[in-house]
Amino acid sequence: MINPMYAICGLIVLIKITICNSLAELSSNDLDALNDFYVAGGGDGWAWRNVTEYGAQWNFSAAYIDPRIPCSNISSIQWQGLSCNYGCQSSDSCEVTAIQLYSYNIVGTLSSSLGNLEALTYLDFVDNSLTGTIPKIFHNLTVLEELLLSKNKLSGQFPDLSPCPRLTALVISENSLTGTIPSNIFVSKMRFFYIGFNQFSGTLPEQWSLWNESLYVLSISFNKLTGTLPTIIGIFSQMNTLNVQSNMMHGAIPSEIGSMAK
Repeated sequence: MINPMYAICGLIVLIKITICNSLAELSSNDLDALNDFYVAGGGDGWAWRNVTEYGAQWNFSAAYIDPRIPCSNISSIQWQGLSCNYGCQSSDSCEVTAIQLYSYNIVGTLSSSLGNLEALTYLDFVDNSLTGTIPKIFHNLTVLEELLLSKNKLSGQFPDLSPCPRLTALVISENSLTGTIPSNIFVSKMRFFYIGFNQFSGTLPEQWSLWNESLYVLSISFNKLTGTLPTIIGIFSQMNTLNVQSNMMHGAIPSEIGSMAK
């Protein structure tokens, strides 16, 4: 069952996004990146939604002829799950700012070309069948704010998210990810941190105290994490959800937990 907080993350981005002017063309860089992702993810077998309500299916034959199609402000033409940046004018090129393909039967691997979508702020591939590792795509995604990849079949190490200082929501639970939580993830001001139901090991890095004024949710249950729950938990003034069950941690529950936000 997906945590209701995921829906909150999605609601946030829906409020923020704006669709491009119908005369603006999607940049060739972004169109190529979407094409690579579509092929790698088995796009011909995706579970498309109703066109009237959600927009058109992705059609690259038409888009390469008329690059205005993917980001059109005409709902029946605009591509499903796609949003473009604010700066689109009649003479400008659009860039992709959000991809939201929740439960679309995406299979295969994540294309490394997603790293070319430099204006991307929101990426949601929750509840699909993605396999393999999370590629090193984040070096150019410096404005990424929300990354939702839970309920897939991803494996390998924790992704390097140090190039993403604006990241506020990381939802990668219910995969088969391994390794330790890297200290370089704490460059951002995280609000929602869901990594449960994986195979992460090691201890919580000391640097996690840097999130003390931003973190609302810490969900790390059903992993192989060790060590104790640090007493600094009491300084997390915004936290209202803490889920650490079914790990290999030991020791008493810190009394400071009573200082958390109610």
